[in-house]
Amino acid sequence: MNWIIDALLVNIGADAMRPDRSKVSNAQTLLNLAVVLLKLCEPFISDEKKSALINPGFASFAEGHGGVFITTGDNAVPRLAENPVMPSEPYKPKNSFIPQCFFFTARALHLSVVSGSSYHMGILRQVNNTAWQLRQRNENAQSDPNFNHILSMQYANEVSLLAPEMIADTLRFLNLTARFLVRIDDSQLALMPEHFVDDICDLTTFISRVEPKTMQGLDLGNIFKMVVKLLSPKYAHTVRNYNLRAKLGDVLYEVYLPPNVDGSSSVPRSVSCDPLTGGQPYLLSDASAQETLAPSLLLLYGEVEHTGYYEKMSHRAHIAALLKYLWESTEHRNAFRRITQNKESFIKFANGIMNETNSLIASVMEKLPEIRRVQVQMANPQQWAALPEEQRETITSRHEENERDVERALPLCNKTLQMLGYLNTDDDIRNLFLLEEMCSRLVNMLLHVLTKLVGSKGLELKVSVCILSYSGRDLVTISISNENIPLQCLFFFSHYTGR
Repeated sequence: MNWIIDALLVNIGADAMRPDRSKVSNAQTLLNLAVVLLKLCEPFISDEKKSALINPGFASFAEGHGGVFITTGDNAVPRLAENPVMPSEPYKPKNSFIPQCFFFTARALHLSVVSGSSYHMGILRQVNNTAWQLRQRNENAQSDPNFNHILSMQYANEVSLLAPEMIADTLRFLNLTARFLVRIDDSQLALMPEHFVDDICDLTTFISRVEPKTMQGLDLGNIFKMVVKLLSPKYAHTVRNYNLRAKLGDVLYEVYLPPNVDGSSSVPRSVSCDPLTGGQPYLLSDASAQETLAPSLLLLYGEVEHTGYYEKMSHRAHIAALLKYLWESTEHRNAFRRITQNKESFIKFANGIMNETNSLIASVMEKLPEIRRVQVQMANPQQWAALPEEQRETITSRHEENERDVERALPLCNKTLQMLGYLNTDDDIRNLFLLEEMCSRLVNMLLHVLTKLVGSKGLELKVSVCILSYSGRDLVTISISNENIPLQCLFFFSHYTGR
């Protein structure tokens, strides 16, 4: 164990965005260390009696972990809660080996698999960006040496990082970690390293995106329970990091929203369903989720405002899909009304909806006329061919960027207005929107949307929607030239101005 402690200490910088390779071990060495520790954990990963011997006090026992989980200095490992109270009782575990294996494995995974997954996503972005640049120059990617070099890096990295057995062992360990975090009391939870939760979120979403088939047959029910627990209002001050709370919501969307609901997930259905309830989705059958998840997600919708412009759009699209799924189930309807008991939380959520709608409409209204102008320009072959090649490349690049922005914004805009619509079918929730401090903002927001979409201005927004990569069904719903959104706004406007 002393060698393992030393190995973890000398690789403290391995989790940096750009690790100094002269100061840390290579990626394969760190992966091998994680694999060895995962094997040491096998006897208690699936044995609840043995895993109950994991003593949370080890994280605060400096003599035992040798500084791996130090709380001060440049190499401090952040805890879940801010300024947690250190335990006053001495560390006296019933079994000393199991806590060592567990905590050192969690740290080794953080420095190897988690760091490697971040590096791999960077390679994938580089591959896609390089391929896009080559397409802009009408060059063949297959014959480009730089592209082939990056692609070979991707394939080589996948051989070690995405080894099926290691991925399965990692997921089982993450599920054990989640069970541990759910089991311990609140004072002990506050002292746990923040990266325990962060790593669970990062790795489960990473695997669900790049290698979802490896999740088949694995029980990840404890991860769901941990997410529901930490998202609940009771733990909002424990998990204080807005980015981490947003990741918890992403896990629910990427892993536990049934694949047929939003149509984007390739995760096996068995992962999102609880075998103990006859295969019902965890989102519908879990008692804690029925109690707290709906108000938790409504609160989270407002909180992700702090995560960044593009990031919040992605998070809110995920949250909106989850909320719509929960709203349509009778199991969660009473929980939705619970947010009406907390006026401050509701105002934060409602402001998030209105800020999002105004921002999205402004972005889309700016981009759509530009898209239409270029489409008209391209539709005239003679006019388009008369432009210099460099100018055509610049226009095409800008045009594709605008299309990507609109493709990102329109679905969320539609989901946001839909959410405003179905929430207002409940009298208690609608009455909160009628509060003095809310009603005027809501009416102004709806007027802002309507003035952009109706009348002659709407003609400037009609674009060739087939370019936007949506299915036909989605186009009928979200096309900006469709009457759906203006009619929704008119309905809301007439209701709130006639209060």
